[in-house]
Amino acid sequence: MGRIVFVEVMNRRHRVSERIRVDSFPAAIGRAYTNDIILDDSYVSETHAVLTCDEEGTLHLKDGGSKNGIRREGQSNKVSDLEISGEATVRIGRTLLRIRESSYGVTPALAEQSQYGFFQRITRTGSLAFLAFIASFVMIYGYDFIRSYERFSPSHVLGSVLAGVMLFALWSGVWSLINRLVAHSFCFLKHMAVAGVIALCLTAAYTADEYVLFLFSPGYAYIYFELAGLAAIFAMALYAHTAIISHAPRRRSAITACIVAIFIFSFTSIFFSLGRSEFSRNLDYEANLKPLGKDWIYSISNTEFFEGLEILKNEVDSMAGEL
Repeated sequence: MGRIVFVEVMNRRHRVSERIRVDSFPAAIGRAYTNDIILDDSYVSETHAVLTCDEEGTLHLKDGGSKNGIRREGQSNKVSDLEISGEATVRIGRTLLRIRESSYGVTPALAEQSQYGFFQRITRTGSLAFLAFIASFVMIYGYDFIRSYERFSPSHVLGSVLAGVMLFALWSGVWSLINRLVAHSFCFLKHMAVAGVIALCLTAAYTADEYVLFLFSPGYAYIYFELAGLAAIFAMALYAHTAIISHAPRRRSAITACIVAIFIFSFTSIFFSLGRSEFSRNLDYEANLKPLGKDWIYSISNTEFFEGLEILKNEVDSMAGEL
């Protein structure tokens, strides 16, 4: 068996779009149908280059009298005869070619993931993704309708639903555009499904937060716990969207998403702390009434209440005296 090389046609993202086996020399490369390797590129001549192998087994890529010449990748100078040792990447016209010998080593195979993750399951098909989004959307707005104290108004409900759909569509559209740029496909319904599930998680977290505020009245430090919860949901959203775009290992994607979320919310916490004043004209308390039995609500006696009030008064007077 003679010398075997492979000529790979690369796309603009340096990914292989076509791989051609060459086992006889010389092999002509050009736009004409008489060539061994045909390139659909208006800037490529009829017979642009010739791939040869000399008596010593050395590969050469020679210019075949082309108009635009041969250039190494990243270089502007034209070459008439390029010696190829192991691997070479060249530009012919506006086409990027990578030439490799058959003995070129490849990276080890990635371990196949035996099971789909949660988000991969619900976004495997467009119809399943659409059903996941509809289910999440109905549960979110159904819960919002149940907890509302306002009189039912069809126009208000319709406006709220349309606003929600537009918000979901905008968020999913941005991720779909990124998907198109990276993976050459939109996957809009899959990103919509992820957005619906994440919004459902946010609704559940917000509801739990309301109950905690109502029952326990936690201090100022609880705000950082809230930010940590938002960071976790944000990391989950990043992981889910990037899992649709890329086929990288799930563990690496999850770690990357966590690092980005921690970085963003760390800066948010710092700016929040710097902007907080020691004194405020507003009462630092916010909670919504919740339908709970009296045994679930924390209560204190009148004596404990007035003792705590006296302690608070003394602390305020002491801080005012230091100013």
